[in-house]
Amino acid sequence: MSITIDWDGATDGPSFDPLEEGVYNAVITKATPGVTKTPPPRPKLEVEFSLPEANNRRLWRNYTIQPNALWALKQDLVALGMEVPTGSMDLDTSELIGLKCQLQVTVVPHWSGETNPDGSARMDNDFKVLPADANAGFGWN
Repeated sequence: MSITIDWDGATDGPSFDPLEEGVYNAVITKATPGVTKTPPPRPKLEVEFSLPEANNRRLWRNYTIQPNALWALKQDLVALGMEVPTGSMDLDTSELIGLKCQLQVTVVPHWSGETNPDGSARMDNDFKVLPADANAGFGWN
């Protein structure tokens, strides 16, 4: 069985090169609880940020819900303008969807240490969620 493919007008597809360093407007589009893939299984929260000014490119952050790693989730929730009490908290992940923020994006070597075919280091993006008040004056409604 064969099919006919017309390559006229086909594009190379999206680029997965790292974004340039800078501050980007972002909106949370997903917040999914789950379990880590590496043993031992641990609870996690995966959050997806979409960057409208960068052709809706997405960046992800996985938060491990373990006492020694909760600082990262707490830091970002506070930056998003959420109140984080002492003690325990019930986090309705659906309340994260649609939250707008800014991300300070940097370019770093990929966590895997992989190299590109030319031998150069494979690069990736890391980011910091900026405090909610950092949105003032950026025309982000």
